[in-house]
Amino acid sequence: MTGASGGIGRATALLLARRGHTVYAAMRRPATDELLRQAGCHVLRLDVTDPESATAAVGQVHAEHGTIDVLVNNAGHSQVGPVEEATDERLAVQFATNFTGAVRLTRLVLPQMRQAGRGRIVMVGSVFGRLTLPMFGLYSASKHALEGLTDALRMEVAPWGVEVALVQPAFVRTGLIRTLLTQLAHERAARPSGPYAADLARLHDNIEAIAGRFGMPCSAAGPAPPLMAAIAALAVPPERVADVIARAATAARPRARYRVAGAARMMLAARALAGDRSWDRLARAVFLR
Repeated sequence: MTGASGGIGRATALLLARRGHTVYAAMRRPATDELLRQAGCHVLRLDVTDPESATAAVGQVHAEHGTIDVLVNNAGHSQVGPVEEATDERLAVQFATNFTGAVRLTRLVLPQMRQAGRGRIVMVGSVFGRLTLPMFGLYSASKHALEGLTDALRMEVAPWGVEVALVQPAFVRTGLIRTLLTQLAHERAARPSGPYAADLARLHDNIEAIAGRFGMPCSAAGPAPPLMAAIAALAVPPERVADVIARAATAARPRARYRVAGAARMMLAARALAGDRSWDRLARAVFLR
């Protein structure tokens, strides 16, 4: 299980361990995570962007446990901001974590799974791999790429009894919101009078309004706009996503895709019905108003 230090990954590792599964909870800085150890997880150091770290982590699991029956590619990172102002470094970081890291781990576990004639790979994608919001172009692009990878992989490894499933959450109440607010504050400070400054300010205020609805400290004055309040109401706790990941990981015959909660299904239906131009107007109205 990659990206197990918090949010969805941590909740999934705890859930699977409590259900009696042997869980290797992988993260970049494992030294202080006692809760996972107390739950029975094996806490493992892994940086999915580092080839040597990935190889060492998979080798350790093979040495200690013998096989890897299920890989959950959950490690994720989100970049926010206009495409025009995205640096090459930010683009590289976005794809190194969300896409290349998943490819790297998948390549490392597949030889043993093929030899065993069984295995399961669960990709934690996003509903935003199927639709896109303004200022989230890099993030959505990385999740779009993961969608294509998953579809191809599912067909390629089927002859060896290896199954692949994609989990698509929408809005989840995790620390990612604080990360987004920090990034947006940095972007606003770096370009206070740039061409996208007004849109960045509006997006920051709207995400901060959502954080306020989640009970997170924020400085936004006044109540959340109605549409932001509605989005906050649709968000699910990470434990809800963890339950879906656990189903994808353990079902006798997993589905190709698992959409988490009604928000994901509703947004995809709205995107399909709206058409491109109507969706563009709707997304701008909701997030950049």
